[in-house]
Amino acid sequence: MLKFKQIAEYEPGIIFSLLKKSYEKVWNDKLEQSLRDSDKEVFENPDTVGACIFISTLNGKAVGMASWDPRQGPEVGIIGHSCVLPEFQGRGFGKEQINEILRRFKLNGFAKVLVTTGEEPFFKPARKMYLSCGFKETKRYDSCYNPPYKSIDYEIEL
Repeated sequence: MLKFKQIAEYEPGIIFSLLKKSYEKVWNDKLEQSLRDSDKEVFENPDTVGACIFISTLNGKAVGMASWDPRQGPEVGIIGHSCVLPEFQGRGFGKEQINEILRRFKLNGFAKVLVTTGEEPFFKPARKMYLSCGFKETKRYDSCYNPPYKSIDYEIEL
């Protein structure tokens, strides 16, 4: 069972490190800069952006992370970056993280939640996970990170 820890317990760079290790197979320069910027923003804004992220731990070890954006609430919540380190994948931890975010949105009265992933073969487990959590695919469009693949939007009603 995972524990979800606030980002304040960690040093800057933890988010970037977890995402880089997890996304290694689809890594590119554009993604790298975006994720470096995300990590920096979280630690520069601990009461806003930093409050909408957790590090998932197993026996005290960081094994993944997940983030969300509540700014369009209470109508819509958005799931942001999430990952599980490769050596911990396939154990249901990603689904546990997403369900924790859904629980938090539900507690705060959100009506629906959106999430985006890629159609690259690498993201097939994520697509299956979102569907198993109850999300429905709503749209495919050109990816800004990894053409010629598409980005895929999903949503769930709470």
